[in-house]
Amino acid sequence: MDEAGRRPGGERRARRRRPAVRGRGRGGAGPAARRPGRRQGRALGDQVGRGRPPSDRDVDADHLTTLYLPAGAPPIAAEVARFAELVRTLRERCPWDREQTHRTLTRHLLEETYEVLEAIENLDRPGGAEHLEEELGDLLFQVVFHATLAAEEGSFTLADVATGIHDKLVLRHPHVFGTVEAETAGQVMRNWEQIKREEKGRASIMDGIPGDLPSLLYAHKVQRKAASAGVDVEPGGDTTATTDEDIGALLFGVVALARRSGVDPEAALRATTARFRDEFMEKESSDG
Repeated sequence: MDEAGRRPGGERRARRRRPAVRGRGRGGAGPAARRPGRRQGRALGDQVGRGRPPSDRDVDADHLTTLYLPAGAPPIAAEVARFAELVRTLRERCPWDREQTHRTLTRHLLEETYEVLEAIENLDRPGGAEHLEEELGDLLFQVVFHATLAAEEGSFTLADVATGIHDKLVLRHPHVFGTVEAETAGQVMRNWEQIKREEKGRASIMDGIPGDLPSLLYAHKVQRKAASAGVDVEPGGDTTATTDEDIGALLFGVVALARRSGVDPEAALRATTARFRDEFMEKESSDG
């Protein structure tokens, strides 16, 4: 082919002429294609995907409109469903998983919980977030495993667990989803305990506290329940200690005192907490 566009043999290359577009028809889009949001204008995402106010999102869209969808994270439901299917597969095909029961898994549940707590303590260290993510995954495995066992027994499913906690949180947050007012965390906790008490039909605010909690956690939970009812325990000893380090030093000193006195600090604290709980419940009952 030469510079003039002629093919060998002297024939000039034919050039196609594009027909002019008048109106909307089979050959073109017409004037609407030149409106913003069409192929010859801005993409719809330029109008609705850039954080503009809702008034800017009213677009006369049709089959030629381009919608911009930013890349997002993997859908939560799909990932959870995929993981739940994996747990069911392990339950069917892995000898170890097949042998497990709710009771045999309790030790692993406790261990994974403590590992999550340790990861939280080390969250500020390099790689702390990745470590916490991993440990939360291990803990999630325990939750899904228990739900899988329950599904086999016909008791409940993982979906039931999710539905239950969803509905519970909505019910326990009337200041968010209802008309109740709560301006402080203390008011939220008081509402929570009252709703929980009515929901469970419990006679005392202390009902439902697991008796096999570690003594320190048991004492903390009992005191927190009492405080939500307006009964706050006065601290003894050095009341100027307010930091983690100071409180830790006090507790460490109490353990040393108990050791020198031949007293089991775990048992002593549990007994004192139980006495306080009984006295609180007795007064609670007498007050009606």
